[in-house]
Amino acid sequence: MKKHLYLSITLMSLAMQMQAQTYYYDRKSQLTGINYGDYAIAYTYDKLGNRITVEQGEGVVLNMNFAGFTGAVSDCQAQLSWQVVTEERVKAYIIERSMDGIAFQAIDSVQAAGSRTYNFTDAHTPKGNLFYRVIMEMNNADKSYSSVLKLINSCATLNLVKIFPNPATETLNLTFTSSVSGMPVQFVIVDAKGRPVLSASFSTAGVGENHRFDISSLAAGTYFCRLLIEGKIEAEEKVVIVR
Repeated sequence: MKKHLYLSITLMSLAMQMQAQTYYYDRKSQLTGINYGDYAIAYTYDKLGNRITVEQGEGVVLNMNFAGFTGAVSDCQAQLSWQVVTEERVKAYIIERSMDGIAFQAIDSVQAAGSRTYNFTDAHTPKGNLFYRVIMEMNNADKSYSSVLKLINSCATLNLVKIFPNPATETLNLTFTSSVSGMPVQFVIVDAKGRPVLSASFSTAGVGENHRFDISSLAAGTYFCRLLIEGKIEAEEKVVIVR
């Protein structure tokens, strides 16, 4: 009896492995389920972070619609791609970026267009580690989160501006390496929790134009400098202030 049971479980496991597998994640990048076609497994987590199987079998419904999220950095730009299982009642996809994988900021959005695969290019990526996630926004305002994707941009400088010195002490310089005209430009420094601590606005910015900021009142720590054009983050760089 045990031999037949073991054989049955083994055959079921092999059959599951042969089918296309779809993985589902929550906003913390924790695996919440695996779909093997007609068979699915749903997971939850206890307070210690241990994964617990909630239910498994045929007819199990998983509540996340992302089927995959991938990306790569090419020519200093992040090329992102995500796949969805269904677009029923989906309104839009919000693309978020973070420098530390904790504090995320929306950089753009894509309207749902009845497709199963979407592509997005982050044209102005900062140097260093980049963390991305996509929020599926429903018509009723509910939201589902993709897994968090980590990329590394090894480009020497930002595409639009140069920020120096880094580390910084009393002053911080912002020099434009590309011209921006006819669009509102805003420079914002936020702390590690995403709270703005300094900001400035410009109507135009020419190549080589430099702006100096007094940061003597800011506490030592890690900050993020963001350049926004028409309200969208186009460049971001981590800066360390030392005392």
